[in-house]
Amino acid sequence: MNPTRERTETKIAVASASQPQQNDPLAKYRRENLNHGSPPLPPIPTGRQEPEENPDGLKPYKAFEIRPKASECLEIWQEWGSTHMIDYRHFQMLTCNNNQGTEIVLQFSFLVVKISGRNLKPVIEAVRDKRCGAIHRFYPEEHIATLPDEPTIENIEFFKQK
Repeated sequence: MNPTRERTETKIAVASASQPQQNDPLAKYRRENLNHGSPPLPPIPTGRQEPEENPDGLKPYKAFEIRPKASECLEIWQEWGSTHMIDYRHFQMLTCNNNQGTEIVLQFSFLVVKISGRNLKPVIEAVRDKRCGAIHRFYPEEHIATLPDEPTIENIEFFKQK
């Protein structure tokens, strides 16, 4: 091996290690600076935030739950505690009547879920971004009545995909 070449490589390595991080061409790819070049997603309104006192013992209603980042699965809460947990990897298509915000159809590889209610635009946005972690059906005998402008899921139907 050439002794001159070894000394040159050593000098280069020492010089680059002593330079400050501001000249690091890979700095933007390091974990502390990793933001994928896009601003964080804005918060999506989920309806009533503060639980209200209710003498009838009814629980506050929240149509859906938002996760801070993309969720792996969607929980669909039905009546009497029945829950379906569907992995977003099986999610294929979202169909909705976006103008009215009253119907959503979620197509998975093995299942179709039809959701109907009112003011569902925030739910549509959350599912589209895969930040929706859970969807809850509204039951008048179980929940406090919602305000007219709050998202409310009145019915959830499941159909087996053929």
